[in-house]
Amino acid sequence: MKLKPLRNLKKRISRRIKPKMPQLRKWGIIKKDTTLSIKGRTSSEETIVSDKEVSYQGNKMKYNEWGQKVTGWSTINIYEWALLEKEEQTLTLAEWREKKIEEENQNS
Repeated sequence: MKLKPLRNLKKRISRRIKPKMPQLRKWGIIKKDTTLSIKGRTSSEETIVSDKEVSYQGNKMKYNEWGQKVTGWSTINIYEWALLEKEEQTLTLAEWREKKIEEENQNS
């Protein structure tokens, strides 16, 4: 069996890489000392320490560790579950990110 060359592989794979926490911080979506919560979970509020860590119940941890601790799940997509209230709206980080991407695309 003859194998086809892989040179066009990148062209065939269409994958959109979404901005992560450092970019959300640069855009002003997340800021130090801002509070996030997990969708549908009471007493899940935490405070943002940096674009890598949060403070939850007095302990510093990574965003996903916080989400896993609150939900009891082994994995979590924190962008889909973390809620942020700003501009009188409460949206997930994924929704805030998409809103900003749309805004950036309209301005370019």
